[in-house]
Amino acid sequence: MSMENDIDIEALKNSKEFLANLDLLEEEMRSKESIKKGYQLLDSLILIEADEERINDVFTFILNHAFDRLSDNLTKKNTFNMREEEDISTVRAIYEHAIQIYSDRSFKSAKELFLVLYHVVDYYKLQESMMIHAVNAMKKIEFDDFIESIVDTKKFDPNVELAHFLLYFTVEPKYYLDHNRELVEKAKEELKVLNEG
Repeated sequence: MSMENDIDIEALKNSKEFLANLDLLEEEMRSKESIKKGYQLLDSLILIEADEERINDVFTFILNHAFDRLSDNLTKKNTFNMREEEDISTVRAIYEHAIQIYSDRSFKSAKELFLVLYHVVDYYKLQESMMIHAVNAMKKIEFDDFIESIVDTKKFDPNVELAHFLLYFTVEPKYYLDHNRELVEKAKEELKVLNEG
């Protein structure tokens, strides 16, 4: 990449216009309760190495609103539309939280979040992926080992809308889930509680 194409971070840090735009973005994020705008703001704040407190505040906003939406969707028995940007951002926040928990070896909590995501997304490939995540958490396979053993990192494309999710595997998903049928059945049994009431 040539130097002209590089973002001049120092110039951005001192650009009144850029900083004013960030303030406007934050106002919009809060007034519209937009998780998508929250991520746009978060990315910019991280880029300019903004005050840690402000970064944490935006991150907390994203997470709190994502879980509020999740709770609302579960109550109303709605799914998230994975062709709608705000829904994608909401699911991303919950997924990234689940991955963090998984990385911290809280296998049970991670499994529960992966199963909830499996239940509330409307895209089959993502559902399949969430079940694979859940099975690995049930097996107490470390997150790094999970990535190393069956995630196809070569297929990662940062330009697609679902780039923040691990969707590609070095094993055939149907075969993998069939091979782990006992755990999948156990997981689906746990999900029945979400279908009741």
